[in-house]
Amino acid sequence: MSESSGAHQKILIVRLGSLGDIIHTIPAQQQISRHLPNAIIHWLTEPPYDNLLCHVPGISHVWLADTKKWRRKILSFHESIGLVQSLRHQSFDIALDFQGLVKSAVLAKLSGARRVIGFAPERSREPAACHFYSETVMGDGGSRRHAIEISLQLARFLGCRENGTSPLIPLSIPSEAVHYAQEQLRRFGIVDPVLINPGAGWVTKLWPAQNYAQLSLRIQEELGLPVVFTYGPGEEN
Repeated sequence: MSESSGAHQKILIVRLGSLGDIIHTIPAQQQISRHLPNAIIHWLTEPPYDNLLCHVPGISHVWLADTKKWRRKILSFHESIGLVQSLRHQSFDIALDFQGLVKSAVLAKLSGARRVIGFAPERSREPAACHFYSETVMGDGGSRRHAIEISLQLARFLGCRENGTSPLIPLSIPSEAVHYAQEQLRRFGIVDPVLINPGAGWVTKLWPAQNYAQLSLRIQEELGLPVVFTYGPGEEN
């Protein structure tokens, strides 16, 4: 179903986590922003990913659903009620559930959006999520597509028909962050490095350390570029 580019719609994107999944969803959000330039796009996520999404062009507001805290502390349940009430006050026209989980589908439904759109059961991580949608996007016969292409199917459901996708993720990086990074590189005499982040949220997603070492050596030997390894909290060692 196509939407008019002149319509002042309010769209809620639901993608709670994780970091890689959110990055794979941003190209779809960017397509929607280009195809519906007058749309107001909000994003519902979990902490700490709001720090990233607040710097993505085209997102008017980022909402936080701290579902882990809700599960740990029963007394924090009132926060979820307050979030749902605030979302419903926004009067969203469309909620797009890119996550495909029951919890994300429920939150999309509770947002009060007029249309709640998600993937058909064969494309959902939890098929039961489709019971909370008003419309579903059909799968593609089980073909193995990249996660970005799968996310773009929801964008295309709104009429976005761009050919190809850009690998670039646009960010409005604060000047103080740019200055900090430049100072750190200057401190160690590093110019134009290749960044490698070997960390992952799950052990099963970790590439062996020796593979990263071999990759780093090849980059330096074949491309003549310095390599910098990045890490997150708890990954220092």
